[in-house]
Amino acid sequence: MISFGQKKAGSDIKSALILLVGISVASSLFYPQFSLNHDASWYLVSTDMFLDGAELYRDIMEINPPLSFYLTVPPVTVARWFGIDPTLSYFLYCISIGICSSLWSLRVVSNAAISTWQRRGLFISVLIVNFVLPISEFGQREHLMLMLAMPFVINQMLGRVCRKIGVFERIALGLAASFGFLLKPYFLLIPACIGLARLCVQRDLSVFRSPGFLSIAITTIAYLLFIFLAHPGYVERVVPLGLQVYDSYGRAPAGVLIRLELAALVVMISFILLSRRGYSDNSTILLLAASVGAAASYLIQFKGWNYQILPLSAFIVMTAAWILVTHHDLVRQNAKMAVLLPITICAGLGPQLARGPYQAATTMAFKPFVDGKEKSILVLSTNVWASFPFINEINGTWTSRYPAQWLLPGAIDRLASKGCGDGRCAKAQSIASFARSSIIDDIDQFEPKVIFVDERAHKSYFASQGFDYLDFLSEDPRFADIRSCYTRAGNAGNYGVYRKAC
Repeated sequence: MISFGQKKAGSDIKSALILLVGISVASSLFYPQFSLNHDASWYLVSTDMFLDGAELYRDIMEINPPLSFYLTVPPVTVARWFGIDPTLSYFLYCISIGICSSLWSLRVVSNAAISTWQRRGLFISVLIVNFVLPISEFGQREHLMLMLAMPFVINQMLGRVCRKIGVFERIALGLAASFGFLLKPYFLLIPACIGLARLCVQRDLSVFRSPGFLSIAITTIAYLLFIFLAHPGYVERVVPLGLQVYDSYGRAPAGVLIRLELAALVVMISFILLSRRGYSDNSTILLLAASVGAAASYLIQFKGWNYQILPLSAFIVMTAAWILVTHHDLVRQNAKMAVLLPITICAGLGPQLARGPYQAATTMAFKPFVDGKEKSILVLSTNVWASFPFINEINGTWTSRYPAQWLLPGAIDRLASKGCGDGRCAKAQSIASFARSSIIDDIDQFEPKVIFVDERAHKSYFASQGFDYLDFLSEDPRFADIRSCYTRAGNAGNYGVYRKAC
């Protein structure tokens, strides 16, 4: 005989599944109508090169560790097998991950000793994070991390009230989360803050033997060994280059720090910790810890790019929603909290939703210059968005090892600084020479039919003005013959267009 409680739980699960099917179908119809973000588009192209035999961190010069390439192999492989557009394959791949993440989160929530409203609120917030919040960053590494780590985070926040979640499943939760957290080393600050909160606030020493955390630790060590053994070029070549020049990338400090999400986090933490009304239950503290980890991840990167703050937006929304459904009686009695929580949710959701779906920045301007039969392209720019998703949207062939010329701003600015005389900038000179030589090598090898050259006086990430790509490349004698084979075909916005004539 089924009890009333069991019937109601079954009804809630059925409703949750219907909601998941609805939002998944809507996402499958909605997102492929728009452009894929520039980073994911680059990974589709570079992973295709990787599968064709290009060596990572030699033939493909990417600043991030290799897991992003391996996680992009499935959609590229499916696109090859079935002859479909790789971008469509990637959208469906991300939606599939979102479905699996939501189903696993639903299982964890359904097996927790919490109220019906808490289950509903938590699951709805998961759906929002997986399918709605990343509207302009769908498929970014931050989005993938959130989906892969979500069941683990929920299991951690609910703690001992999670019934029927055995040791092996908790190991699996940690393993799945590892594939998200290891996309960028900064993401590991999220589980670190959750573990620290369990240790310090709850006096929970079991964190040291928690199957989920042990799984993450072991996977992290194994991944580091894999990088050293399978991709030594990342450690030997890319990391030293990145340490020298990549700090030039990003926004000014004000653009990094002045964010609604950061302000909302500070206000919410202050109010909860200082309040005497009992909002600081264990689950809330652990969600706040995840938020702090996400904020630390954003700040330590210090680039100010929107997608990097996406995890913070997600955990702010989840924390505020959890407080609303868990302490709704207290919230109704507290005018400040009743106003603060909706504002906090808006601070997390609003900036992301206001951006709308991602739109390609250069496709409309560049496409008229590309012949229908000759689509081998090079874009000389420091912006990834200048080349991608343009290359994907015209089904073009990329002819560079770089997604953008990320080596140049740091090296050129250092060489232009006043304290760079007497050989004190030999490293910067070496990097600039390597960048020049590798660009020319790629042009010589792949023979792009059309080259787009950023001709803005103040190019992105350069502190100094007036850098000229063609003058820079002309310092190598080999470029004279190459340049003589290209004629100027016009202007595409701020980009000069050169077509191969030889």
